[in-house]
Amino acid sequence: MDKKFKYEEVPIEDLSLDDENPRITWVKDMHPDFDQKKDLRMEQALCDESPSFLELEDSIKQMGGINFPIIVNRQKDGQMVVIEGNTRLQIYKKFLRENVKGNWTTIPANVHEDLDPKLIESIRIHAHI
Repeated sequence: MDKKFKYEEVPIEDLSLDDENPRITWVKDMHPDFDQKKDLRMEQALCDESPSFLELEDSIKQMGGINFPIIVNRQKDGQMVVIEGNTRLQIYKKFLRENVKGNWTTIPANVHEDLDPKLIESIRIHAHI
């Protein structure tokens, strides 16, 4: 696997969610007019109020950020897609929208350049097992 990546503090407005994430695909299938940059339905899908989500949300709020950077793929066209960390990104967006005390405008990320689809799948599998 290409292990070259660069750590960056990425503006959350520059990031797109991973369309291949099953939770995101489900929302897009249910709402053909869905625009992930403007639509709160994604926040509702990823921020599900389960005990594990609430623990993650509280931890991020208490720590003032995340401990582990999200993983981003910068595509050839410059689009930055979150491969791993979609929920953490949505928490930042939620905190920013709700004016939670702290800096939620940028998020720590390991940014890869134009990853091969097989490598992207490997990252997804590795992150969730």
